[in-house]
Amino acid sequence: MEIKINQVQLALYSPGVDLSDKLTLTGNIRKDSGSIFSGEPLILPVPDNVPNEIPRIILSNKEGKINLHISVNKIDLYIRNPILAGNVPGVYSKLDNNLIEVYKSVLNALFSATSLTVNRVGFVVAGEAEVKDTSTYIANKYLTKDIKMPGWLDVNVNLLKRKMVDKKESNVWLRLSPGRK
Repeated sequence: MEIKINQVQLALYSPGVDLSDKLTLTGNIRKDSGSIFSGEPLILPVPDNVPNEIPRIILSNKEGKINLHISVNKIDLYIRNPILAGNVPGVYSKLDNNLIEVYKSVLNALFSATSLTVNRVGFVVAGEAEVKDTSTYIANKYLTKDIKMPGWLDVNVNLLKRKMVDKKESNVWLRLSPGRK
C-alpha cells in the first residue's frame, strides 16, 4: 500500500513569544531564513483579548507549500506535500535532506530573531493511503475478532505510545480514519 504524505507539521510550544514589535520580528525571520519565506507576510491585527493560540504573524513561500504561523504561545511550521526519502514507517529517520535544511534554517532564524524558549515540541505527519472499503480495512486491521462486524460505515482508531525523544517523554499518536469520496 502506497502512503502519500500530505503535510508535515512542526509545532513549538512556548511560555510566551515576544510579539511586541511584530514588524521587526517578521523582517528578521524573513532575512535570517534566506529565501524560504518569499511570499507576502501577514501581520494580523488581532486584539489583545483573542486566545493565545490564534496566529498573529503568518509567513509563507510564494508557492504556499511552506507556512509559519506565530502566535503568543505556539509556533507552527507547515510543509505541504514534502518530498520524503522513504515512506511513513521510516518517516522519522528518513526525512529528505532538503526538508531538514528548511527546519534548520527556520529554527536558526527563530532563535536569532527572538529570545524564544521552547518547552515542548510536536511533530505531525498527515498522510493518506487509498484502499478499497476503508472502514472495513481499518476494522479488520486494528480491531479484535470479538468486535469485527462486516459493513462498518465509519471506524476511527487512535493509538498512543509514549516514547523518549531527546531525553523527553513524548506522545506519539497514530490516528486512522476513513476518507469519504
